[in-house]
Amino acid sequence: MTRNLPPVGSLREAVLCVIHNRDGWPATRFATMTEYGDAPDLVTRIRNLILDPATLEWREKEVRQFPYLLTIEDYVSRCGPDQDWGFDDRTVREALARVEYFDEIAGRPHYVSQADPPRPRRMESA
Repeated sequence: MTRNLPPVGSLREAVLCVIHNRDGWPATRFATMTEYGDAPDLVTRIRNLILDPATLEWREKEVRQFPYLLTIEDYVSRCGPDQDWGFDDRTVREALARVEYFDEIAGRPHYVSQADPPRPRRMESA
């Protein structure tokens, strides 16, 4: 079952939703790195996390265990461009690519937003 992306009004709220998500391991490292959403350079810190290949590796392991893991990529890929959170196109594209990859691992879209365009269904080979 796909879940609705919890609505947020700011990047800080998105960070707090990720931190307080009950699925997955405790987000202590993310909470510390973002200073619970209060880091003065929050956009830069999140950008660095999204663009770092090492974070993809450990996030992949977590998504395999917890398919409903809420990630900051879920928010940056959907809200970042529209909410003017300050992310560059490269970061938004990478966040979207990661969300699509996490959905593939989960076997379905793990979160959807009302703003999401319909995704084409993949044809199964016989």
